[in-house]
Amino acid sequence: MASSFIIFTQQPVANGFLPIHVGASNGDFGGSTEASVYADEIKFFADQLATFPRTPGDRVLFSSGGDDDAWQSYLYLEAYLLETPGAAALQVRVRRNEPELQAGGSAFTITSTPAALSRLGHALSAWLVSGAARLEMEL
Repeated sequence: MASSFIIFTQQPVANGFLPIHVGASNGDFGGSTEASVYADEIKFFADQLATFPRTPGDRVLFSSGGDDDAWQSYLYLEAYLLETPGAAALQVRVRRNEPELQAGGSAFTITSTPAALSRLGHALSAWLVSGAARLEMEL
């Protein structure tokens, strides 16, 4: 796997929620968290990412949970264009509020291309309906 990647793992839908685990790294920093999301929310993010970028200032955002102690976990993914032609970024913020030895958080940016982020959107959409447990993408 390349130094920059994102991995999604899904469990069977429970009580209307899709339990997912997301891990990512830019080669220097990495992190992971778990979240229970509505499948439609992650599908909407995937569809927007698949057509990214639609405009020069386009930003595509997915967020679940919160970045404070009131939440068990936090997942934040935001795709946007960089000023450098042909360059884009995926900002990743993850946090797990668990007992001290399992708790942690990370925030970092993966530099990529608009085409790679669009491919991620297409792959994420296909993965959601495939029933496969895991999706790994180099960015």
